[in-house]
Amino acid sequence: MRVNRLYIQDFRNYKEAEVTFCPGVNLIYGKNAQGKTNLLEALWLFTNAKSFRTAQDGEMIRFSAESATVKTGYTAFGRDQTAEIILNTGKRKLLRLGGAPLEKTSELLGQFPAVLFSPDELHIITGAPEVRRRFTDSAISAFRPAYYGALRTYLRVWKQKNVLLKNTPEKEALSVWNEQMAQSGAKVMQYRKEFFSRLAPLAAEMHRQVAGKEEYMEVSYAPSVPVKETVEMQAEALFAALEKKRDAEIYAGLSLVGPHRDEMKFTVNGKDARSFASQGQMKTAAVSLKIAQGMLLEEETGEPPAVFLDDILGELDEERRNFLLSNMHGRQIILTCTERDAVKVEGETRYFHVEDGTVCIST
Repeated sequence: MRVNRLYIQDFRNYKEAEVTFCPGVNLIYGKNAQGKTNLLEALWLFTNAKSFRTAQDGEMIRFSAESATVKTGYTAFGRDQTAEIILNTGKRKLLRLGGAPLEKTSELLGQFPAVLFSPDELHIITGAPEVRRRFTDSAISAFRPAYYGALRTYLRVWKQKNVLLKNTPEKEALSVWNEQMAQSGAKVMQYRKEFFSRLAPLAAEMHRQVAGKEEYMEVSYAPSVPVKETVEMQAEALFAALEKKRDAEIYAGLSLVGPHRDEMKFTVNGKDARSFASQGQMKTAAVSLKIAQGMLLEEETGEPPAVFLDDILGELDEERRNFLLSNMHGRQIILTCTERDAVKVEGETRYFHVEDGTVCIST
C-alpha cells in the first residue's frame, strides 16, 4: 500500500494543508507541538475511522471550526483509490470510499492497510490491560471486519448489562443478558485465539533475530475463560462462567467475566516480561510484536502495509532502530521526528518541515 497524498482542512492545528508523499521514506520533522503527529493521525483515520490518540472526534476539529475534512489518495490492491472522512461537531462522521458514501465504519476496514509505531505502542507490555486489548482489537479488525462487528455487539450488551447490574437485578433477568454476552463474546474469543496462534510464532522469530539465541520471547492469549475448540463450546463455557459469577456481579455492580477482561501475556526466557524484563528487553519485545503484526497483515491481505513511525526512533538504541528499519525495507514509510538528520535512510526520501500547522517540502 502506498499513500500518494493527504489533504486536511480544519483538522487539529491545521487550517488547510496538502501533502504529496513519495513511495519510499517520507520524513516529517520539526519542533514538538507543531503538528507532525497530527498528519499521521489524519492518515490513521482511514484504517478504522478512529484516532490513535483520542476517542472524541471533536478533539480533532480545529478550534472554532464546526467540522474537519480529511482526504487521501492511495494505491492499494493494484489500483488507485480515494477516501474521505468528515468529522462533525456533535454529529456522526461521514465516510466516503471512491466517492461513494459508506453506511458503516466496518466497510472501511481492510481498505487502507497500515501499521503504526508510536511511543504508546512501545509501552504495550508495561501498560494497562486495556492498552493490550486495544492493540488486539485494532490488529484483528484490520483484516477481519466480522470481528469488528462481533466486538461491537459484545461491548453493547456488556454496557447494557452493567447498567442493569447497578440496579440490583433479578437473577433470571441477568441470565438473559448472560446468554447474549456468551453468544457474542464467544465469537470474539475465537477470533482472538486464531490471531494469537498466528502472531506468536512471527513475534518470537523477530525477537530471536534482534536479541539472539540467548533470549526467547513468547506471546500468548490469556482469556478470562479458558478457550475451547469451537464457537458453540466457547459460548457454553462463557455462559457457565457468567452464571457462576451472578451473585458476585450483583454485589460488585459490574460484569466480572468475559472478553473485556482478556489479557495477552509476554514472557522473556520463561519469565513474566512485565515483572522481570529490562527496559531494553521490553522495547525489543514491543518492536518484534509490531513487526509481526505487519507481517500478518500482509499475509492476510496480500498487500504490504504502509508504515507510520510516530517519533519513536529516539526511543530506540541504534541496534533496535536499524533492526526496525531493515524489516520495513520495500514498504512506504512515513515517520516523524524532531531533527531532519535524526535517522539515516536509504533509497528515495522526501523531507517535510512542519511549523505551527504549516507543512513545507524541504530540499
